[in-house]
Order: sequence, then structure tokens, then C-alpha cells
Amino acid sequence: MTRLRRALRSKTASDSAWALGDQALAFVGTAVSAYLLTKRLGDVGYGAFSAVYGLIGPGLAFIQSGVMLAILDRIIREKESPQQVASAFLGYVWTAGVLLGTIFTLYAIRFIDGMPVFAAVAFIGTEFAVTAGMWATTAVVQAARGYRFASQVRLILTALRITVMVTLALLGKLTLSYLAGAQIITFLVASLLIMDWQQKLVGVPLRAGRFTRRDVGSSSVYAIGLSAIGVQTSYDQVILQSRFSADAGRYAAAFKFVMLGLMPLNAIAAATHMDFLSVDDDHNDQMRKAKRFALLGVAYSAVFVAGIWVAAPLVPRFLGSDFEGTVTMMRLLAPLVPLRGIGMFPMNGLLGLGRNRLRTQILVGNAVFSLVLYFALIPTYSWKGGIAATLAGEVTLFVISWFALFRCQGSHDRAREPQPVG
Repeated sequence: MTRLRRALRSKTASDSAWALGDQALAFVGTAVSAYLLTKRLGDVGYGAFSAVYGLIGPGLAFIQSGVMLAILDRIIREKESPQQVASAFLGYVWTAGVLLGTIFTLYAIRFIDGMPVFAAVAFIGTEFAVTAGMWATTAVVQAARGYRFASQVRLILTALRITVMVTLALLGKLTLSYLAGAQIITFLVASLLIMDWQQKLVGVPLRAGRFTRRDVGSSSVYAIGLSAIGVQTSYDQVILQSRFSADAGRYAAAFKFVMLGLMPLNAIAAATHMDFLSVDDDHNDQMRKAKRFALLGVAYSAVFVAGIWVAAPLVPRFLGSDFEGTVTMMRLLAPLVPLRGIGMFPMNGLLGLGRNRLRTQILVGNAVFSLVLYFALIPTYSWKGGIAATLAGEVTLFVISWFALFRCQGSHDRAREPQPVG
């Protein structure tokens, strides 16, 4: 009981509570968006919407998640000045955001059926140009002031997404073009206000400045791996949309509902990320940390997979007749939750051991393997090929990540053993 009370009062417990709150609201937002968009857009329109976000996910790693991890590493591990780090990375994300956003917009207009030109420009512009700088300053605040401030930003943005979507639905204007236009205006105002608030929290100016090759390199180490995860996660939907648009909408809906189950595990992984990076008495025992958090994932995943099998028949009734067939898809995709959720912790362990390069190599190699399977199976077997390829890629990544952490932890421990004196 003493250990339990101490754990509940710990910083990890506090961060986990904020992360769970963030993920709980994200769960509501995903459920609301899935219901409203599938009802208003149908399977083809919802497939186009999902394909756009699936397309840009890997690119966003280079200006959002990869940059955030690089900022945390530079401030926490390398003890660099928050102001200098913010200046360099703000300059980088806005430059890279405009270039990447332009490329993805041109591709979406050309190859994604059912997506209006204005909607493609506005959706992609929101992510690559409007919110890019805000995520960089959010990482600076998280490193300087704590995880809860980053969670507060995510809570605000999720609430805004829900509000915009529900308002348009009530007005009878929930189309792709109206949603994209309302979203880019709302997020532009919110980003300016949030960045001003974050500057006051840190107490130093957060302005864009010159960035160097080192800044690009430090973020790219993380971004390449995260981008590979994005390719593995979402490009089955992109390829499916280009060939079987109706199946793509149903598959995207089933995938979305299954991935809702990852939210509690995502919360734990996010809240404990700095625990893997920080230096303490057991800093080097990353395998022990990964196992400890993985046990929670095993217990939760067993309950979730059982729940999916029971609750899956309710989804077509919830979404409508266009989404018949999602029951089988959801049941077959359910193993993604334990595979992906528990596999996050050895990857964080590799970061804690400083094996960023190996982690990136694993993720990129597995993404290439998954892409080969997508192109080989989806054109012939449609969504069945997508599920088979997705599960094969996740099983491979799960096995390799745990094996890599086991080997690296062993090498690290042997290097730290006292050497006999001759």
C-alpha cells in the first residue's frame, strides 16, 4: 500500500492522468467525427477524407512528432537553452511545412477521388502551415514546464475539432469543403493564441530563427522512423482508396474504431516517454521499464479484443447500411491493439539506450516490407489483402522490436560490468 500511494503521487501518475484525459476526449472526438462524417459523406466521401489524412501522416512526422521528440531530447538530455532550441526548430518547421504541404496537396488533388481541390488545400494547409509552429512550441513548454501543458494544448485542439464538426452538422453544412474552410480559420486563430500563452509560460521569446544541418538531422532521426510508422499504418487505406473506393470507406471506418482501443496505451506511452529519456537510478534498465508497462498493455488488450468481438455487430447499425461488412473487418483488425500497443514500449526503450539509429532502421525496414505486401495483396484481394498485409507487418515489427531491445540491453549491461584488474 505504501508503494501504491507513492506511485499514485508520482509525476508519472500525474502525467498519465493528463494523458488519459487527452485520449478520452480524443476518443469522443474520433467517435463523433466517424459518426457524423460517415452519415453525411457516405462510404466514398469518408474514404476520401481518410485517404487524405492517411497520405499526409508520414509527412507530418517531419514537422510535428519528429520535431517534438527532437526538442525534448535537446532540452532534457542535452541541456540546451529552450529559447535557442525553439528558434531553430520554428524556422525549420515553417520552411519544411510549406515545401512538404505543397507536394502532398498536388498529389491529393491528382490521385484522391472525391476530394475537392479547395478541401485538399485547406486540410493539408491546416496541418503543414497553420499548426506546425504550435507543436514545436508545445514541445518546448513540455520540456521546460512538464507534460500537462502539452496535454492541455491537445485537449483544446480536440475540443475545437469536435465543436467545428458538430456546429456544421447542426447547420446542415457538413461537407468536405465547409469542414476544411472552418477548420483552417479556427485553427489559425487558436494557434496564434496558444503560442502567445506558451511564450508566457516559458518566460522567454519563442521566435523563428536560423536552423542548421544539425537541427534537420536531429529531427530527421526521429521523423524517419515515425514517418515509417505512418506509412505502415495508413498507406493500406491510400492504396485501397485508389482501387476500391467503397471498400476503402468501410475499411477506414473499421480501422478507426479498432484504433480507438489504442488510446489508453498511447496515453501511457506518451506520459512515460520522458521516463525513458530521463537519467535516474534505473535509467539504463530499459528492458525492465518496457516489461513493466507492457504488462499493463497485455491485461488491457485481452479485455479490448474480447469487447470488439462482442460489440462489432453494433457498428453497422450505428453508421448505416453503407457500412455493412465492417463487423468482420473489425474482428480481424482487433489484434492490432496488443501488437501495436505493447510494441511501443521496446521502441521507447531503444531511445532510452541511445539507439535511435537502430530504431529508425527497424521502422523503415518494416514499413518497406509492409508497402510491398500492400501493393502485392490489395489490388487482388481488396480489404482482405489490406488486413493480411497489416497484421503481417505488425507481427514482424513486434517481434523485431522486443528482440532488438533484449540484445541492446544485454550489450549495454555487459559494457557497464566492472572489468577485472590484471
